[in-house]
Parts: sequence; C-alpha cells; structure tokens
Amino acid sequence: MSTTFSRLELKEIAKYHKSLLWSVLVFLIALSFGRSLEGKPAIVVYVYLVMLLGGGIFQLLSLCRLLKALKPSLVFIFLLFLSLFIFPLFYPLMLLFTYYKATKVMKDAGVKVGFFGADSNSI
Repeated sequence: MSTTFSRLELKEIAKYHKSLLWSVLVFLIALSFGRSLEGKPAIVVYVYLVMLLGGGIFQLLSLCRLLKALKPSLVFIFLLFLSLFIFPLFYPLMLLFTYYKATKVMKDAGVKVGFFGADSNSI
C-alpha cells in the first residue's frame, strides 16, 4: 500500500471510512429486525430480506471504495476477495483489517479519528 497520501486522497479515505462504518451499522440494524419475524406476514419477511440485501450491498460497495482509496496492490485485493469467496467467515476480519488500515493512514497523517471516523471537512 502507498504510504503517502495527498490532502484530497485523505478526504476520500475519510469519506469512505465513514461510509463503511455507517454501512456496518445499517447492516446490524437490519439483522436485529430478523429476530422478531416469527409468525409475521410474508410481506414483512420480504421487506426484511430487501433491507438485509441492501445493507449488505451498501457494505460491500463501501468496502470496495475504501480499498480503492487506500491504493493496495491488485494482487492484495485479488487475494482478499478470493479468500472471501472461499471462506465467507473471513469477511468480518476483512472489514476490521480495512478499518484498521484506514484509521492508521489517517492518524499517521495527523488527522483526528473519532468513533465514527474522521470529519472529511477538517482535513
């Protein structure tokens, strides 16, 4: 991965970092609704599945955008996604790794990173 980032690139990393954090929150909220679906009409179950699918797609897109902003090598990205399809439980570790790398890049650049990421306007 590249070790130096311009101010514009740091803003992009901060934006996608925050997007990834929000996508995880949306996905967890969608998962929590699944606990109370027993005995509900089919339409409620379909709405839940659409929410879950939407949250998952949002999360995957946020992860891809953040990885692109971090500029890892293509071999690294290929191996990461290959391992995702071979071993799906690897996905949470991939999320944590990407979150950690983005946080480290921003902190190394002197950007203050809070619980829900850095404010891209303060960079």
